[in-house]
Amino acid sequence: MAHFYGGIQGTRGDATRQGSKDSGMRVYAQSYDSRVTVDYQCYRPGDEDERNIAHIAISGGWTTYYRTRSISFNVDKVAEALDRNDPKVNAIWDRIVKDFGRLDVEADKALKRIARMEKRAATNA
Repeated sequence: MAHFYGGIQGTRGDATRQGSKDSGMRVYAQSYDSRVTVDYQCYRPGDEDERNIAHIAISGGWTTYYRTRSISFNVDKVAEALDRNDPKVNAIWDRIVKDFGRLDVEADKALKRIARMEKRAATNA
């Protein structure tokens, strides 16, 4: 029996895959410029401290070599806490949603700032 189970839907229809405690499971969606990866791993399989850890990464796609940035967390505990509507966990989630929105807006501004700095550096060289 699979410990992890994943699915994907695209122009060729649906597909599913399984992962074990030992193999884990990695899925990604990618464009030419960027990739989002979700990696599930069972930490300490068979141990009483066994837990499923999720790693979510943003990195470059087919035409870029952007460095990977990732976050990791105990996904089972986070999902359960979110489901139970704990006020502190909900407040953290709301901040994450807000900060991702800010990150989306600020990324465009950052790329414009960097382009201006590179242009000035080239002019001054």
